[in-house]
Amino acid sequence: MEGAETWIRISPQSVLESESMDATLTQFPEGPAPGRASVTAPLPKVLHYQLERKLGEGGMGVVYAATDERLERRVAIKLVRADLLDAQSREWLWSEARMAAAINHPGVCQLYDIGEVDGQLYLAMEFLEGQLVSEIIREGPQPVGKAVGLTLELLAALSYMHQRGLIHRDLKPSNLMNTQHGLKVLDFGLARRLGGSAAKALVLGTAGTPQYMAPETVENRPVDGRADLFATGAILYELISGRKAFTGATIPAVLQAVLRENPPALGGSPAAAAVDRVIRRALAKKSEDRFASAEEFAAALRALGSAAGESAPARPIKRLMVLPFRVIGRGDDTDFLGVSLPEALATSLAALDSVVVRSSSAAAKFATDPLDLDRLASEGAVDVALTGTLMRAGGKVRVATQLIEVPGGAVLKSHTAQESMSDLFQVLDQLVSGIVDSLRLEVSPDRSGELRAAAPGSGSAYELFLRANAIGSGFQRLVEARDLYLECLRRDDSYAPAWARLGRCYRLLAKYNEEPDRNLGLAEAAFERALALQPELDLAHSLYAQLEADLGRSLSALQRLLERVRIHALSADLHAGLVYACRFCGLTEESIWFHDEARRLDPLFPTSVTHTHFQRGDFRRSLDTCSSDAGYLDAAALDALGQPGEALQRIDARLSSGALPPLARVYISSLRALLIGQTAEALEIMRGFDRFFLGPEEAIYVARQYIRAGQIEEGSRRLLANVEKGWGNAGFLVSDPWFQAANGDSRFDEAVEKAEAARGEALAAFRRWR
Repeated sequence: MEGAETWIRISPQSVLESESMDATLTQFPEGPAPGRASVTAPLPKVLHYQLERKLGEGGMGVVYAATDERLERRVAIKLVRADLLDAQSREWLWSEARMAAAINHPGVCQLYDIGEVDGQLYLAMEFLEGQLVSEIIREGPQPVGKAVGLTLELLAALSYMHQRGLIHRDLKPSNLMNTQHGLKVLDFGLARRLGGSAAKALVLGTAGTPQYMAPETVENRPVDGRADLFATGAILYELISGRKAFTGATIPAVLQAVLRENPPALGGSPAAAAVDRVIRRALAKKSEDRFASAEEFAAALRALGSAAGESAPARPIKRLMVLPFRVIGRGDDTDFLGVSLPEALATSLAALDSVVVRSSSAAAKFATDPLDLDRLASEGAVDVALTGTLMRAGGKVRVATQLIEVPGGAVLKSHTAQESMSDLFQVLDQLVSGIVDSLRLEVSPDRSGELRAAAPGSGSAYELFLRANAIGSGFQRLVEARDLYLECLRRDDSYAPAWARLGRCYRLLAKYNEEPDRNLGLAEAAFERALALQPELDLAHSLYAQLEADLGRSLSALQRLLERVRIHALSADLHAGLVYACRFCGLTEESIWFHDEARRLDPLFPTSVTHTHFQRGDFRRSLDTCSSDAGYLDAAALDALGQPGEALQRIDARLSSGALPPLARVYISSLRALLIGQTAEALEIMRGFDRFFLGPEEAIYVARQYIRAGQIEEGSRRLLANVEKGWGNAGFLVSDPWFQAANGDSRFDEAVEKAEAARGEALAAFRRWR
């Protein structure tokens, strides 16, 4: 399927809706198409063009090598299939040929002539000798430098075409030839002026090749030059990785992949990752999210500098999801393992540099029975999934797992183990080893130690650790989770992940008004102990950075995470941490960059980028990316967009849910009072903030509300106090409408000045890292 040259003869949308490929598709492989002998039979001469040999055949017709006997030069002759041409499409093709003949660019195959003989339409084109890009790809993954070089030549040709109002609409590796004079774009059978009729192109028998069709083409919506850029991104991905960006067992499956899936991220080197980021933008599902022009695409590739010239090939990174295990025969003493054991397994595998492991929170929504492999591939964006069942058998637990290829469903490995509760960490070790072997994952020497340290020496301690993980994700049972971690560490005080998770509990307890000073001190001590025991533990670094940011040490948090992400570039968690660390330091563009990088690795990974967009004044994007912010930021964004009624609806829905932490309730209630003009009530509610420990960003939002309520002096005092702790987003203070009333206040102006200085220090650190 992947190697076939397939041509769609009717609306692509009808292909998506069809149950059968045969109802909508006609394929023309090398050689005569059945029932079309009149087109494919070799002709001795077409006017003064002597046909010599057949070069190839596609949906529009057959191409021959020939000699122009008048000018004594080699040419290529395309004979267009007569059954595709009614009067309207014939007239349209003549018009398009006249436009194509006017193209004179070294990167475009020249059209010399068009004519008809006995009703047979022909096109005479430049004869080229070289290697098709499709043949280059068949040789295997190409070095990054070579792939980028070919792409830049393609983009130069597209730039020329697009500036003249022409788009190609059928770019693919077999329509590109690398000659001794450079890359040449072939086959203008689909090229048309911007704004022309897509229906006319469909009359001619093809709307593109599925693996390279932009989503708007698949859905039969208007297209422009950005559809060509999408195809270019798919070709560049294929050149570098040696595999198509979008695949499927059937044409409808390929088209669904184009619409809903993203190809695996590229790794193997920093250069590969840098080029992959450019490819991601070119392959954006919405045309407005892609490069605006071929020139902009080319500039992004050139901006990579020496990285774009690297000779090493890239490799697609395996994407794995560990799904919650199904517990057979429910029992309170084993139910917790259905979530906590897969989570522990995912955490262990995430230490590897050769696989991206989807987050456990994302995996939960795909745990259906039966498993929906197509949904897992499209929405989960994974290549492999691990499923399992748990069953109590006497005094032991039976664990049965399958490693499944997605979406094909092939079972790559099955494993069954039966152990006592105190020996469950042995099951974990067996599963990790089996997955590493089955997927042929590389394990670097420095990471092998982390895999071995995935479980404590005590089996009973590990059971307690898993039980704590199962209940510690929300705020409702934090105290219970803390006590389980403490008991775990009483049995084995050398287990670093338990210290890291305990630190997280203490930090959150401080936020929820549980002895803030004491719990913050205990949190810091727990993180320090975790890192003393296991300095390379990403979990500890990521959680500790959150505490450092809360305590006003934003620059330290930034530097910690930057150093870790240099070592472990495939960690979506570390990149998500840098989203908030950069924002706290005022590096909002960099914050968005790290969000994009986290999503490149894991499209479902949650980040705090909604706050970044809000603080940049991009309230629409903040609203679009807002998920579970307890109704505060989405309501604030709606109000900023001039939709106060909808903002109040969001707030009231959150307040009536009954599941809000106390601090969140104060935020939302005070915002509601401000929005309806009840300033006195808002100020009364806002006094409740002083009962809680507030991190710098939380405190900035509080100061913003005070200024909105007319309390300029109090709001500016709070701003300055938090900026002096290291918060550096001066841009938010200068641009946000609610802060404008404080302009001219001495403390507000001092806060802006100090925030700008803090940002400058952070920017210098970021530039040293980059």
